[in-house]
Amino acid sequence: NVIIFILILQVAVIVGRFMMMDIWGAIVMILTVLIGYWLVSSAMDITVNFSYGTMNAVNCFFDSIHLLIYVAKLNKPLFADDAGFAHNFVSAMMVLAPITGLIAAMVCYRIDKDFRENQSETFP
Repeated sequence: NVIIFILILQVAVIVGRFMMMDIWGAIVMILTVLIGYWLVSSAMDITVNFSYGTMNAVNCFFDSIHLLIYVAKLNKPLFADDAGFAHNFVSAMMVLAPITGLIAAMVCYRIDKDFRENQSETFP
């Protein structure tokens, strides 16, 4: 299941955010992952799908702004061999956070679109 894979990626990003001391970002992402878990455990309820997708879209927006601010303040490349593990790790987490949110929001949109297209077949 694609949603389960996305949830696993998001949990990895949560661990990374705690390691880089982005506590608030990690807490918001925990809430998002909990809604994603609810989505999977509720047999893909369309209302929960909407909530998970919306939460990811909003989180993606704010994480993208956070990434842009981070890149603007850098005095070296985003990823560099000579920058050290800590710098590259933080950069990876800053890039992965909005990417996982965007992918999750897009998957939820496709699920919702598929549901709406097939709704007339199920319900008269």
